[in-house]
Amino acid sequence: MHLAPNPADRYSVGDRSAGLQRDADGGLTSRLQSAPPDQGKEANWLSTAKEGAWFVALRMHRPRPEVIDATWECPPLTRVA
Repeated sequence: MHLAPNPADRYSVGDRSAGLQRDADGGLTSRLQSAPPDQGKEANWLSTAKEGAWFVALRMHRPRPEVIDATWECPPLTRVA
């Protein structure tokens, strides 16, 4: 829905996405923004619309019990200026 064209031709990030860069602690930082990020940070970039509303959807296949019983909380998105 309302996919934003981008030079990477990427519209999602998942466990099978090629070329993702993990953080030092093993986590994954995704950059959701309309303009390409600084050089060296493009691997985890998802392009967003320049104007108007957009949203993030989290899809889980075969979630663990703590997801199903609602005791797991998704880490929040953090806005970085």
